[in-house]
Amino acid sequence: MADFLTRYASEKTRRANEQILLSAFRHAGKRHPEQLTTTDVVTYATGRTHQGGDPANNTVRNRFMIVREFLRYCRSEGIPVVDLDPTWRKIRKSYPTTYGRAQAKYPGRWLTRDQAFGQLLDACKDGTWPGSRDQLVCRLCLLGIRRHEVSRLTVGAIQDNELRWIGKGRRARSLVIGPTLAALLTRWLRQYESQLARPLRDTDPLICKGRHYAGQLKSMAPGDPRRVMWGEPISDSAVRDVVTKRAQLAGLGHVQPHDLRRTAAGLMHAETTEDGAHRFDVEDIRRVLSHADLATTQRAYLDQLDNSAKLRASFVLD
Repeated sequence: MADFLTRYASEKTRRANEQILLSAFRHAGKRHPEQLTTTDVVTYATGRTHQGGDPANNTVRNRFMIVREFLRYCRSEGIPVVDLDPTWRKIRKSYPTTYGRAQAKYPGRWLTRDQAFGQLLDACKDGTWPGSRDQLVCRLCLLGIRRHEVSRLTVGAIQDNELRWIGKGRRARSLVIGPTLAALLTRWLRQYESQLARPLRDTDPLICKGRHYAGQLKSMAPGDPRRVMWGEPISDSAVRDVVTKRAQLAGLGHVQPHDLRRTAAGLMHAETTEDGAHRFDVEDIRRVLSHADLATTQRAYLDQLDNSAKLRASFVLD
């Protein structure tokens, strides 16, 4: 059974999905796909997490969908298995998708302009090159660039006054570089070239990794002796660590890289002209964030941000 799951995972899914499938079989106490029942899958999908709490809606949907796709694959291989499609419709209705990590330990956040471009970036300005690297990371995330895209940017992404790269879904993305970011990039690239003692190549990583964080805030104090590992690309997890640690130093609490992407949407949404009109409509924000679907921009980034109707109702219904 394990070999069959491994083959399926290598052909169809990532390794993480294989772990979910193995967990589903362990939970049901079954060893073969033919033995799984609809009740087994529903019980597993809606069961408590390893922390002991009820799973979030998205977790239930993800568990059930992965098992459903696996059983569909089994059916295509001639294995007689239960059909989960009718139950999947009920799961989707009973457990609607939630956005902005609404059910997570740390829900999605939207920082104010002062928090993002004041407190957070000021926490990076410690006079060190690791600090400059961290400021670059935060500024790129505040442009709406996803964490994994930040870690994969190369020097060749800088073209004239734009950043150009291939993002999620293999779609070409580009953003205009503002004057403050341009000045920071100029200093960074000049030092980068000096440290490598050779001209920079287009394939060189734009953001370089540093020594691992010790897990303590004092390790990021001004004058920190950590050095930048010039020419070695930063990892996805290190991008997260940069944002979360600098946010803690700034007194902002828990902030994730994707929270800075949400903040970019929120700041554009809040930007108005002198007569109160929005400078950016939803389509503008979608283009900056490179969403394929306008509904994603509205539901996941803006709907939860706009509480004006609830505020007005509180005075009427109090």
